[in-house]
Amino acid sequence: MLGAAPEGLRRHCITLTLNKLSFPTTSHTHLITNRTNLFLNILNMSSDPSKTTSTTKSTMGKVEETLGHVTGFEGLKTSGQERRAQGDGEYKDAQSQGYVEGTKDRVLGKKDQVTGAVTGDNSQEATGGARNKQGQTQQDWNQS
Repeated sequence: MLGAAPEGLRRHCITLTLNKLSFPTTSHTHLITNRTNLFLNILNMSSDPSKTTSTTKSTMGKVEETLGHVTGFEGLKTSGQERRAQGDGEYKDAQSQGYVEGTKDRVLGKKDQVTGAVTGDNSQEATGGARNKQGQTQQDWNQS
């Protein structure tokens, strides 16, 4: 997995997109959409849902939608609405996945904690307790 694009690349892609808005024409609409798609493809190298890429996709969709509204290009406005809805859906997917992973960590951590307490293995007990707490934190961060 290649992770999210560096901040400098994100700003550069947004700047490239916004610099082309000085003379709105149909060709600029396609340019904006193509640059936005390229930008999102770079960010979304993983098949796993990600809060970062989904938030970026949703934000880019909102920008695209607003630009379509301001310039009167319905196609740009519609594609922005679709992109924003897709980003919002992916965010919820990532949130659900994170909650499930937190639950798994809590259960396995509690198992190790109890096993360590019963067998007298302080190291296993401490490691299990830490994993349980990590799972709780992950669940808290991913509650709907």
